[in-house]
Amino acid sequence: MKRKDTLKIALTGILIAVIAVLTLIGYLPGNPTASFTLAHIPVIIGIVLLKDWRYSLVLGFAFGMSSFIRAFFPIGVLDPLFVYPYISILPRILVGGTGYLAYLLVKNIKSATVRTGIIAAITTLANTVFVMGALFLFVGTELFGILDVIGFSAGALLIAVLSFNVPIELATGIIVSILVDRALTKYTGERFNTIDA
Repeated sequence: MKRKDTLKIALTGILIAVIAVLTLIGYLPGNPTASFTLAHIPVIIGIVLLKDWRYSLVLGFAFGMSSFIRAFFPIGVLDPLFVYPYISILPRILVGGTGYLAYLLVKNIKSATVRTGIIAAITTLANTVFVMGALFLFVGTELFGILDVIGFSAGALLIAVLSFNVPIELATGIIVSILVDRALTKYTGERFNTIDA
């Protein structure tokens, strides 16, 4: 096995472990309907560092599994809907793939900070779009039933997510990903993400 492959596998394992930890402490109460997550950050970091579509999908799958497991210990009122794999797992695999496509889009940008920031932003927004889309598409009846009970409309849900959850997830994803990338650059003395896919 090539050294680069070994390094990628090791880093992926570490990032999956971080996702597992964030499954326990990184899903926080958000708006009255949905908790917000920090577990997308290791996926972003993996995309930035590994630059490999295979590991991007693996990290997306791990993120989805964390959502699936967390659904059995809900915080937000919509969290139980994530027991369905097509709500929790499938959208997060697509998130990993979209993040990798974002990397391909910006990989020639000279500024590592700008590259990482754009990848983080696109990956985070993809998470919101795919998850919300899956909720409305696959479990709309159950979703609307829950919203009726708590006195929320679909429009109010979207406004709450876009005005509260998204800004927090977007800011943390961008800031932490940039800081981790810079820290690794300083530690190694060279741009860590020169690992070839």
